[in-house]
Amino acid sequence: MAARDELYAALPGDLLLVQLAAVWRDDLSWRVRDGAVALQHLYGGEPEWAVLGDPEAAYALTRDLGLDREVSVPRETGERLVAEGWAPREGWAFRATHVAPGLPVEGVAWLPPEDDDEVRALLAAGFPDASLPVGDARVRRWAGVRRDGRLVAVAADATADDRLGFLASIASHPDARGTGAGAAVTAWATAALVEERGACGLWHMQDNSVASGLYARLGYSDEHRMAVVAP
Repeated sequence: MAARDELYAALPGDLLLVQLAAVWRDDLSWRVRDGAVALQHLYGGEPEWAVLGDPEAAYALTRDLGLDREVSVPRETGERLVAEGWAPREGWAFRATHVAPGLPVEGVAWLPPEDDDEVRALLAAGFPDASLPVGDARVRRWAGVRRDGRLVAVAADATADDRLGFLASIASHPDARGTGAGAAVTAWATAALVEERGACGLWHMQDNSVASGLYARLGYSDEHRMAVVAP
């Protein structure tokens, strides 16, 4: 625990650091440089890397690592590395909020396990590439929106740390898009996790402007804009 405390102290209040350290906890290693932290864990037997912190410090630390594989870095760091010949990959953004959204919602609740088949069917129709499917051990529970008895939107509670709730696999059925169902489940689950943990985070791909706009309206700030680059 003392070592983890030193890790968190390297970037005080950095919620992406909290999230990654919690998710990667079983095989996490790290390096610290003034103003930046490099995290590494094994994914499918291969190392996966993320470098967080001040863009200049993150650049220097990334260079020091001598990586031969892709890494997630702050967007400004990624732009500098790409200018030097690194290959760009698709970027992503991590956002967080400490404030429950004020959007009034109805018909949203935590779903019982017997609804898993409905959640699975909704994801297959609306988000087949969801990062966390039904049955994934990282999912604590699912929030869902029902309208006329039909499940129309879901979100996974993938909280992994006492200081930060986390949402993933937010999806609406194609028939319900544009009806506010996705906003409702996100707002409701965000409020529940802010009350429970004090903050809630989520992430989305860089080019998902619809999700970006929704999360901004719900009060999620741009905590980290990350670029994925490869040497």
